[in-house]
Amino acid sequence: MKKVLFLCAAGMSTALLVNKTMEALRKAGKEDELTFSASEVNNADEVVPDADCVLLAPQVRFKLKELKKRFPDVKFDLIPPAVYGMCNGPAIIKQAEDLLK
Repeated sequence: MKKVLFLCAAGMSTALLVNKTMEALRKAGKEDELTFSASEVNNADEVVPDADCVLLAPQVRFKLKELKKRFPDVKFDLIPPAVYGMCNGPAIIKQAEDLLK
């Protein structure tokens, strides 16, 4: 099972995104393929090494370059603002799957 991590500023908005994405994952019958979790970007040192890929919330996109440099073996991407704002679980699943290819 691949581990996808959401990073945001405080962790609250991504908690809702995790719930919506896990719901979409169950509906798609893919709950054995991916798992999603969320954390604050300030906890990156503790949580990023365990992830297969990391999706950054729009409000912390400025951290992307730094995180890629610090964790060269982990795949990173930015969540589009509209996807993030709508908590679009299916779009997040597709983004994670594409990133993990």
